Amino acid sequence: MPFTDAPWTSPEADLDANDFCEVCLLDLNEPGRPKVKGRCYLPVRKAPGEPINTNAMAAAAAYLGKLKVSPEARRQAARKLKRLYAELKRDAPEMVRRYAGD
Repeated sequence: MPFTDAPWTSPEADLDANDFCEVCLLDLNEPGRPKVKGRCYLPVRKAPGEPINTNAMAAAAAYLGKLKVSPEARRQAARKLKRLYAELKRDAPEMVRRYAGD
């Protein structure tokens, strides 16, 4: 999977709801229902198909504990983030590992 370390800003304002939810680690929209940006959290790409941004990963790791989501949703996001760090051959931050259940 391609990665970039370009400066990061959230793409939320630049994308429609479907694309924004696609670039996020966590999409809590109900299946089959229209996507709502407010139910998608922790974007890690500028747009669908773009490389994963390592600065976005760091921002997601820092924000993980502040999310107002269920423990299971937080665990799901942490596990995805941990896998991305593993692909980079980097250790995930302690907080990510803890929320992932390690």
